[in-house]
This record gives sequence, structure tokens and C-alpha cells, in this order.
Amino acid sequence: MTERAIQATLRDSFAKRTVLCIAHRLRTILAYDRVCVCDDGRVVEFDTPLNLFTKTDSLFRGMCDRAGIDEKAIRDAQSAVNRGWIE
Repeated sequence: MTERAIQATLRDSFAKRTVLCIAHRLRTILAYDRVCVCDDGRVVEFDTPLNLFTKTDSLFRGMCDRAGIDEKAIRDAQSAVNRGWIE
């Protein structure tokens, strides 16, 4: 419940603004516009969550696979935000 409240506050309070979120749980960022994946202090990937997921050799895809996150979970998260629902 706390995470949902935080995400709702971010979406409502910072609409049409750039938000930098450092996340330790992938589900936190599935609905975000862009994801920047860093490795050893360097940016190695930058794209939408779905585009990164569809690249089977991406680090983001590997993290999703290990976390049990599939394409449907990403599409559902993005759809919920587009409809104004809170995931």
C-alpha cells in the first residue's frame, strides 16, 4: 500500500515534469516513460521498459527474467497508468 501511495503522489504531484527514480524493485518502474540501466557506473541502456524488454540480450530483460516479470506485466503497468489507475 505504501508503494502505491508513493507512486500516486509522484504521478499526481510531478505530472509533466522529469522525475529521476532510483529503484531497487523493477515493478516500481515498469510504467515509467524511460529506463536508464547503469552497469559499473556507466549508462548501458536507455529506452522504454517495453523496448528494453523486447531486446533479449539487454540487461533490463535479464533482470526482468530473473524477477519473473514478463511482457504482460509491463504492458499492464503501462496500461494502468494510461487509464489513470494506480498499480
